[in-house]
Amino acid sequence: MALTSEQEKGLLAILAAFQNGKRINDLAEAKGALKDMRIEVMDETGETHRMELATAVEQPANPIAGRYWNTANSTPTAAGYYGSLQALRELPAKLGLGRYLVTDDRKKRKLDPTDSTKYADGSPAALDGTQGQCMWCWNSFIANIFTEGGTLVKAITFDKPVGNGVSVRIPAGGTSWLGAGVMDRTNTKLCSVISEAEQFRGGAGSALNKASYAKSPAAEAAQVSMLGMPATQISTTNFGTYARKRGEGWEANWFVAQFVAEFLIEIIMGTTNTQAAFVAEKDTNGLYQGGFGTGVTDMPDWGGYNGYYSVIPTKVGLEAGDGVCLVPYNLPASDGSTYKTFNVPVFFGLVHANYGNLWRWVRGMIINAGDKSEVNVLFHNLTHLIVKLFLILSLFSYIWPRFQKEYAAKINKIFRLCKKNKQEKSLIKQNISLYLAKKGVSDYVYYKESGTTRGILGQNNGISEENISRFLAYAPDVNHEWLLTGKGNMLKKEEETEDVSAPVVSYDPKVGQPYYDVDFLGGFSEIYNSQVSLPDHNIIVPGFDRAHLWCNVTGHSMEPQISHGDIIALRPCTIDDIQYGEMYAVVLDTIRTIKIIRRGSSKKFLRYVPINPNFDEQEFEVNRIINVFEVIGSISKFF
Repeated sequence: MALTSEQEKGLLAILAAFQNGKRINDLAEAKGALKDMRIEVMDETGETHRMELATAVEQPANPIAGRYWNTANSTPTAAGYYGSLQALRELPAKLGLGRYLVTDDRKKRKLDPTDSTKYADGSPAALDGTQGQCMWCWNSFIANIFTEGGTLVKAITFDKPVGNGVSVRIPAGGTSWLGAGVMDRTNTKLCSVISEAEQFRGGAGSALNKASYAKSPAAEAAQVSMLGMPATQISTTNFGTYARKRGEGWEANWFVAQFVAEFLIEIIMGTTNTQAAFVAEKDTNGLYQGGFGTGVTDMPDWGGYNGYYSVIPTKVGLEAGDGVCLVPYNLPASDGSTYKTFNVPVFFGLVHANYGNLWRWVRGMIINAGDKSEVNVLFHNLTHLIVKLFLILSLFSYIWPRFQKEYAAKINKIFRLCKKNKQEKSLIKQNISLYLAKKGVSDYVYYKESGTTRGILGQNNGISEENISRFLAYAPDVNHEWLLTGKGNMLKKEEETEDVSAPVVSYDPKVGQPYYDVDFLGGFSEIYNSQVSLPDHNIIVPGFDRAHLWCNVTGHSMEPQISHGDIIALRPCTIDDIQYGEMYAVVLDTIRTIKIIRRGSSKKFLRYVPINPNFDEQEFEVNRIINVFEVIGSISKFF
């Protein structure tokens, strides 16, 4: 076939270019800035495209390991890898993920990847705290999150940040590989150990009363004895105090530790849905895939089983080493059979893999990163500070002494972006919890008084119309628009509630509850314990129908929940009625005090614990108690 004249001209031009071609050494020096230079590369499509020379030079020294998600849909599975495939494959090793023993002076020693009872050199390792704390650790890295075209990119680098979004350097650190914290009851230190010794008894520090729970297993079961179980029912303030007793750099469940685990799971596993089905095999690129299933998030009738205490012993998952897997655990039933089989997630040795198997306080999150930002305690990103469910904290090591606000603010921003595709607790639930915190009402008391199902406020889902109705009946002063939308004031306008919410003095002994001009001390000062037999008058305070009497509060130990000068609503009870971890007003032989009551060092003693961390707890003999009152709530003195 003959060529046209135009085709002949084109062919001649190609031949001329070939003949006039030059070697690289014959070319003139390039001019201009490096950022303006381009090179030709062949990418994963097999086609050649241009690339900035600066990027091509930088990437080998700063490998990028990441994933990207299409923003046009809500699919939690990553659309592909970002950066270097090899870097992503090698990321867990480069980060040093796995189990270590860390001493109080923050020296870590790697354990055998396949046998956590040995060090990497084969020598035996003690997991009872004598050789250090059981920690899941990582090396320092840079977390990057940004958009590129129609994709959301989450990537890790080690030398320099990438992208035009948010980047923050994460310091080397660690968290308890147990996915929980343990209390050293002897030394009142938070720890991460595997031990069934009495010294490390979990729960609230004592065995449960098996008779109180219809579906509980045998008394010797860990779920009842609490031996070898995580510690619960400790305030976030005390958790932090007990962690810091280990020395500099130790804290309790700092927010950054939660972020690290979640961020790494998303990048390494390639999904934002951690409850997706577990896939043991890697994909065709040699990358991890899938989630970890439901974990320990679907416990049936938890209250009837053991009252919402821990159900997974700390030793579960020990055999997994640094593996990525599911570890089956058979929860014992009352008749010795299996109550439920859980598949406990393990992520490179991190048990529970950041799952919410127990309620936990998260500390160190910046709410307002302005000129005068404050570090506040948050519970699953909620701003209420008083939550009295069973709480659990993991240890966090290697934090820098003062959490830099600029870093914290960036991490918070990244975390919010990471949470885009995750189910959040409904706004109504959040607002209910905020209302209860404002009123000084514990979740336990609310469930009991309103008839609401126990634990419902802590679940990350919606709320039924029935439970909304129960709350509205319980809280007639709440602004309905605020409850549903978060807009406006929390409480109704004063004129709308004056007839139902304004407390008044009553001089009719048959109307209202009696007010006694008696002071319950915030501190522990010894006083003459006079007993006033006649009330000054009665008072009527709507919403406090369960109260039998009112008294004064003096002192600051229960702030911010109860302030100096408040009056408290009381209901008589007995020593046997005491729910450990709740607040009581106690009349002893020489002291009247209001405190949170916990088990003492023996059956003969009770611990009296203040809320204000500037005050110390004390212990008194039970036989010194004259009267005990349940604290229903408090209000400012209005007369």
